[in-house]
Amino acid sequence: MTSIKRMVVLLLAAAIFGVGAYFKNLGSNQNVITGGNVSAVQDSGQKKVNTYVDAYNRLIGHYSFTMLYDQYREAHIASAKASDNIGGVDDGNIPQSLDKLKAARAMSGGPSSLDAAADDLITSTTKVAAHLADLKVYYNSKKYKDDGLAYGKQQDPVMLAEFKAADESLTRFNGVLDGELQRRDQEELATLKNDNHMLAYDAKLALLQAKELLRTIRVADNPQDPALIQNADLQVVQLESTLGDLRKQVAAAKSAVKPGGDSSGINSADTVSNMLTELVGNYRMFKQGKLSYFDNMVEEYNIAIKAANNGIY
Repeated sequence: MTSIKRMVVLLLAAAIFGVGAYFKNLGSNQNVITGGNVSAVQDSGQKKVNTYVDAYNRLIGHYSFTMLYDQYREAHIASAKASDNIGGVDDGNIPQSLDKLKAARAMSGGPSSLDAAADDLITSTTKVAAHLADLKVYYNSKKYKDDGLAYGKQQDPVMLAEFKAADESLTRFNGVLDGELQRRDQEELATLKNDNHMLAYDAKLALLQAKELLRTIRVADNPQDPALIQNADLQVVQLESTLGDLRKQVAAAKSAVKPGGDSSGINSADTVSNMLTELVGNYRMFKQGKLSYFDNMVEEYNIAIKAANNGIY
């Protein structure tokens, strides 16, 4: 896939289920927990992973690492001229995202493999942030017009190499984080189902199925390969079945709300249902050869994730 859009990470089940936590955010979630049956070590590990998820989402979020990497590449410094009006070189929200990542790393608990990936990401992204902060002054002050863009062209290959290294670190970190979250998904779904929290169960299952659909397409060498489309079509059948169940749960929950009662969790589930239904629609456009609709699918998934992170209960 040529799209560089990344998927926002779904926070832990405590958030999607709304079990009295502030916890919010790709890919998967943790076990639903209650204060009485979770050890302090498990609780600290959960908070740490949640904070890692928040840090990752910040890095791929507005005016942070991913967006600024795109902006820098689009400046095409190597072929630019001093007479050009060069902009978009900025460290943006990367320092704040790094602060969140460092805060997570400082917490106790959690898997060592995730800490190792975080250490690598902190090191590589810190280099990017520092270099961008220097270049921001150079470009914002238009100093490149005095030196004929000499400094900018000298620094360009270094900046691109640092960006590339940090982007690879981010991909590795996401892989480890996603693996840690996936490990708990089935347990969480079983807990939701056993406790008869079917609104949250169907919402989470639909989000996980949507994520797998996006992953199937994203990793493909040829997104229009007939075998790929056949596989994706089967995934869509499963997703639409789950969405049908979710719509029934939303309707039943809405009818059960008393006047003046709290319906925010139901509304979050409704948003998940609506966004993933639109995602399915855009998949059908995508498979007709309109590849740009994949970005729409990612955007709708991300909106659904953010709604779920507000809490479904």
